[in-house]
Amino acid sequence: MRFRTERLASGAHCTEAIKDLEAMHQGWSEYGLDISFIEGQALRDLSGTDAYKTATVVKSGGCIQPLSYSRELARVATEQGADIYSCSPAISVTPDNRQWQVTTPAGKVTSDWVLFCTNGYTDDTLKGLKQTIVPLISVQAVTRPLSDAEYNAILPEGHTLSDTRRVIYYCRKDNHNRLLFGSLGMSEQCNAADRKRLHKAIHHVFPQFSAADLDVYWGGRLAFTPEVLPHLHEPAPGILAGLGYNGRGWQWVPSWAGFWPNGYRKSP
Repeated sequence: MRFRTERLASGAHCTEAIKDLEAMHQGWSEYGLDISFIEGQALRDLSGTDAYKTATVVKSGGCIQPLSYSRELARVATEQGADIYSCSPAISVTPDNRQWQVTTPAGKVTSDWVLFCTNGYTDDTLKGLKQTIVPLISVQAVTRPLSDAEYNAILPEGHTLSDTRRVIYYCRKDNHNRLLFGSLGMSEQCNAADRKRLHKAIHHVFPQFSAADLDVYWGGRLAFTPEVLPHLHEPAPGILAGLGYNGRGWQWVPSWAGFWPNGYRKSP
């Protein structure tokens, strides 16, 4: 698994958004986070773009390769005795004495605990759960392999960059001389409208790139909540649901892993 420990930068997309960054800076600073402001030429040097005049930088921030991360979680889980069945959706979850029976297209499983970790892919298997979140689509594209000169001119210190737009722009570099660029969209297949939006977005932030420079497109679902905080539900004894990570699931979920279910009853 590859985790990049370079810093996280968040740019103000307009003058009014600077107030949001100031509020975020004040709030997180009170909790001891090492967060600072950067402006002008220093921001230009750090980001490789003139699209933002003011940004915050979090030294402890970074980015992760999500597929590598998922594979590593699967490896550790299987080493601990877990069995993983892909393409095996839960059709129903019903009581079975003091346990729960999960029915799939190919069979049934009985367990003391059932964990719903469905986030943006939540359906009606657990009644009412889908209504607790707002599913959104994140779309991304990756450039062709860039020349060393092109690659080094963008985010030269390896920062991950995002901004304050409600429909956010975000980007990072990978270790194959490519730039990944994303935003919110309408289709997991990254339809024509989504691609057009990504073309416009990347050209706005990095004018040296156009639609012809984007090579592969994809999308996936996020789950947002009205409070912009994750939810943990216990609709019945033996059933837990954790979802609504607001685009930060890989940070939240590992911190909860040792908490539930074994530690759930012991918590205050």
